[in-house]
Amino acid sequence: MPADRFGQLKTLELKIGREWRSIKKAIAATEEKLRHLSELLIPPGNRPIAEDASVVFFGSLARSEWTSKSDLDWIVLIDGQVDEQHYRTFQNIRKKLIEAKEVPPGSTGTFGGMAFSQDIVHRIGGEDDSNRNLTLRMLLLLESLSVGDDAARERVIRAILRRYLADDPSWTWKSDGKIPRFLLNDSVRFWRTMAVDFADKFHDQVGEKWALRNAKLRFSRKLIFLTAILVSFSWHLRRKTLSAHKEQHIDLAQSHFLSYLSRPPLDIVADELLLGNVSDSICDKILSSYDEFLSIMDDVTSRETLVELPRELAEKSPLFQRIRELSHVFRDGILEWLFDPHSEIFELARDYGVF
Repeated sequence: MPADRFGQLKTLELKIGREWRSIKKAIAATEEKLRHLSELLIPPGNRPIAEDASVVFFGSLARSEWTSKSDLDWIVLIDGQVDEQHYRTFQNIRKKLIEAKEVPPGSTGTFGGMAFSQDIVHRIGGEDDSNRNLTLRMLLLLESLSVGDDAARERVIRAILRRYLADDPSWTWKSDGKIPRFLLNDSVRFWRTMAVDFADKFHDQVGEKWALRNAKLRFSRKLIFLTAILVSFSWHLRRKTLSAHKEQHIDLAQSHFLSYLSRPPLDIVADELLLGNVSDSICDKILSSYDEFLSIMDDVTSRETLVELPRELAEKSPLFQRIRELSHVFRDGILEWLFDPHSEIFELARDYGVF
């Protein structure tokens, strides 16, 4: 595991005496895929793909969980004035990815196109905050990375964080600054939206890929929501204090959250498990079940079975039942961690997680 991005995960492995081989394999596959994409997409001389734009990847690649047949979810993120060069850049990138036979994004239209910072940053809540806009905003924070020039992506993430922090009265003016509730509430909304959209896709797409989507909802989607909760709790858990001056403490908090989110979700989870001195058995439940989930996702036959398996036959599928059992272990481990009455995180989950 690369020491800079997975140091806590490695430490946790050593602490509890486990080796998560599928997670390690996915990390290595991610690094190889990123090298390939960099060679494919970055112009000679490392020039930017376009002024005020970044090529941003999401999903398993951004989480460092790349497996065989993973979808490549991407956008061209634009943070600047409208320029026809942006569309030509987008077309060029799409052409290169098609020619390289990369697995395309899903059919929902969220990925594989252009996105503009104005909508992502300034349309939070209300009728104009579409599912796509919410999804892109939250995924930019929780699971995104760029190849090539990352300046546009980082600027947009900074702007999103500033909106969540500056527009939260309790966060801005109270000296303890425990929880940025604006960010937490939007994270909860995102999780519920993913759950509702899962049902909607079954209805609209006549059950296509139901079992695969169900498995992802039980694991990788839940991991993203868990990460969002931990992000919101992290300021308080790390005993951070706010400055007496509003702008200064927003700047401090923005830097904290930007640094915190620079790591993949699994390393963030490992970091918090270590910080909270969580029992080895709970750590093992959470990470080992996820490791086996990635092993299943990496097996071509298993993945194809999940793609084709209809909902009405899921109860008779040993593979799907194994995923279901593993997801219960994963879920139970998370619940035991968050709702251990002797832990500090329990107080935060109780006080802020629901109401």
